Amino acid sequence: MTEHGFKELTRENWLEPDPLSLAFSNVHDVAMGETRRMSPEEGLGYILEPQLSTSVPQDVRALFAVARGTMCYGYYFYPLYMLAAEQLFRVAEAAVHHRAEQLKAPKNLKKFATKLKFLVGSGAITVADKDRWDAIRTLRNEGASRWHRRSASTSVGFASSRRSWVAPSGPGFVSGHTCHWPCSPRA
Repeated sequence: MTEHGFKELTRENWLEPDPLSLAFSNVHDVAMGETRRMSPEEGLGYILEPQLSTSVPQDVRALFAVARGTMCYGYYFYPLYMLAAEQLFRVAEAAVHHRAEQLKAPKNLKKFATKLKFLVGSGAITVADKDRWDAIRTLRNEGASRWHRRSASTSVGFASSRRSWVAPSGPGFVSGHTCHWPCSPRA
């Protein structure tokens, strides 16, 4: 670790796991509550599992691919997990923008918050999912200036729960682990 609180890259260690990444674990025996270190392949599996359908707009799919690729390499340089999280916020914002346009939102809705409110009002985002979307907006608003101050434990928890925040239900996101576009209100 360096004065920055994360691995200092060198020619010798750049392909070695970041020590913080070694903290990821899986429940090994549910009955006994035993955990074991997650293998790099298991972590990669969790990252690659969520899929976007071909109906998601191409620019959103490209942003998602960058986030996913960045997260994959976080195993070697832990700060990439937070950069991937920031990229996922861009994915969410782009999806909200596209869905609002598709539903012909008023042109004066420029902010993420007002577009979210419109999508909730139109039924594209359920009232039940509104809090999750507001949380995404709040985290996005914290911005890159604060990522380095987040503790390792917060980052580990944030990254390890990625399947629920990578693709919340709503404008073009998860149905199971396949993401679809456009979304429609749930029956």
